[in-house]
Amino acid sequence: MADCRGHVFTKKTFHLPAYCHNCTNLLWGVVTQGNFCTVCNYIAHESCLKKPGISPCHSLAASLIKNPVSHCWSEPARIRNQRCCNVCRKRIDGRTFSVTCEICHYYTHVDCIPSAVADCKETATYHPGKLLTSVHHEHHWREGNLRPGAVCYACAKPCWTTDCLAGFRCEWCGITAHATCRTQIPYECDFGILGPIYLPPHAVSIPRTEVPMESIIGVQVRRKDKQTPRSISIEFSSGESKTKDAEDEEMYEVEKTKEDKNEELVKVYDGDASYLKHTSFTVKVPKAVKTETLISTILQSLNISQSAENFYLTDAYGLNEPILEDPNPINNVTRLGGKKPAVFLRLKQDSHGGLVRVYPGRLQTDIPFCVVSVDRQTTAKDLIVESLARFGFTSHNSTDYRLSQVLLEHGVTERVLDFDEKPLDIIKNIGQESLRQMELMRFYLQLKQDPHGPNIALFVGNLPTGLSQRTYENILMTFLGEECRFLTIGPIYYEYGSLVIMYNETDVAVNAMYLLRSSEYEHKHLLVMLLPNIDPVMVPADTQPLLVFVNVKSGGCQGLSLISSFRKLLNPYQVFDLGNGGPLPGLYVFRHIRDYKILVCGGDGTIGWVLQCLDNVGQDSECSSPPCAIVPLGTGNDLARVLKWGAGYNGSDEPIHLLEDVIEAEKIRLDRWTVVIHHEDGADGRPIHVPNSVGKLIF
Repeated sequence: MADCRGHVFTKKTFHLPAYCHNCTNLLWGVVTQGNFCTVCNYIAHESCLKKPGISPCHSLAASLIKNPVSHCWSEPARIRNQRCCNVCRKRIDGRTFSVTCEICHYYTHVDCIPSAVADCKETATYHPGKLLTSVHHEHHWREGNLRPGAVCYACAKPCWTTDCLAGFRCEWCGITAHATCRTQIPYECDFGILGPIYLPPHAVSIPRTEVPMESIIGVQVRRKDKQTPRSISIEFSSGESKTKDAEDEEMYEVEKTKEDKNEELVKVYDGDASYLKHTSFTVKVPKAVKTETLISTILQSLNISQSAENFYLTDAYGLNEPILEDPNPINNVTRLGGKKPAVFLRLKQDSHGGLVRVYPGRLQTDIPFCVVSVDRQTTAKDLIVESLARFGFTSHNSTDYRLSQVLLEHGVTERVLDFDEKPLDIIKNIGQESLRQMELMRFYLQLKQDPHGPNIALFVGNLPTGLSQRTYENILMTFLGEECRFLTIGPIYYEYGSLVIMYNETDVAVNAMYLLRSSEYEHKHLLVMLLPNIDPVMVPADTQPLLVFVNVKSGGCQGLSLISSFRKLLNPYQVFDLGNGGPLPGLYVFRHIRDYKILVCGGDGTIGWVLQCLDNVGQDSECSSPPCAIVPLGTGNDLARVLKWGAGYNGSDEPIHLLEDVIEAEKIRLDRWTVVIHHEDGADGRPIHVPNSVGKLIF
């Protein structure tokens, strides 16, 4: 069957109940009930293939992303809820480990993570010079795993199902729709019912660094392996990775007994990197398979959408890697010690030149990408000049731009090219190492100037309290040295042993962050956070962004569940974990916003902590007394009882309903005071201070 949005459909007979991924209805019949994509497992009625709204095949989805954003994975767990994997589209059950993105509603098996599409929400899209009136925010659609009872925004009929991966949800405003109805919905998103408290992404900027998202927003995930920068030669790995010893012991004769006598198991390497790492995957093909058919089967397994005519096969165990050709390529493969026959998939390389795609990233243009012809003499600077002309920026100076190489596998990895590097050589080298990496590699045209600006703020905590500014400077310089000297220091929160230091160079700031994180003072590890920046001019006048503080240690596991839900429902840069620096980082980030609200999730002690910090830093903020709401997670929750927020959160209320209550709640004024007790006998002249909540607007 002809391809449909990258799918490779075949007629299939389903022996168990199967459901259409477009209309969610059951496939009826005894034989060949529907169509099945051999690449991504998409299932559809014959009639549904003619309807609009068919989601793209997984092999095509990555190429449709304009600005790739890495997912922020949770800790692997056995998910008990009825979910479907966004990669393989199969059911997620409690028997296997799965993960979900902490920022969006992307679910996947652990084994499917390498193939996950890097299309998380763009949470910081600030562009200097862009006017608020010219900002148009589009829906960010996520397929499947809709909440029970979800109805279509267009036709008002139920669109949720647990039988398959179907239906769509906007990650921003939360509206849901059928696949076919989605095309009827206007493209512009207004953030829905949470719009009045949403921190718009176009007001937020973060420094352009390689610091992972988890580190910036403070996601606490236990990792067994320390994360290190990836190189091109080690990035690709398959789900069937084996050590060399295990591979040597793998006997082809054992598996051969399980095969059909007319079929063959063939081990495939997609490049030199997979061979050196002993990572491969296996395809089952007829023994009399033709070369073109075998290549097509391998390309489907790798999710590569290019034509089979661009590739050839070689004998992995043969001397000098001979090329395999028809009529019987499998019969010509060298077989060593009873192992499976092994082949390399190689790209036919034109020695004279080729075509490359260049994406504009966040540059102000409606052109999604341009295709530029390159040869062996073309440099990165030449490609920048030609791309600027294709995007309509003929009057711009090429020296103000840079060209980045972006890999989309296992997240997003970026490397800035030197002006004299040869793009064609880069493509050839990556193709030799891994064809899958080459398929997921892009060139991006970007302004050299970081949209975040020159001021990069690092929050430093866990220092001794009550020291002088000079003492704090000396402590930090002991760890940083002259190479990572900060530009300015302040504000300093003397009472909490915390401060903010500023840099004007990104590389120096990142090095300083890692140096301080690995340092201890008085047997305590320093706490260091890279802070985002909010431009208050880009916050609409009718919006009061909600600053959320969550004490994850309160209420058992409810704090962890709430902070994960709030990060999905809101912009993660407006949700802060109090266990990671306390309230001060959030209050600093929001200091320039003229009107905002606060939601505190915790007990009475947590609320008093936040209010006390507001007292200390309020005079330095545009909004000195923001109204505060409470989600009671403590034991007593006396203040929450008085303000009618309830005696305690038991998890029965959906987090989105809590946010709706914050929007609709009435403001009331609450006095806050401090009791000072003096001893009558005068034996100890030191007063006893008993703080309590005061003087803030609580609603």
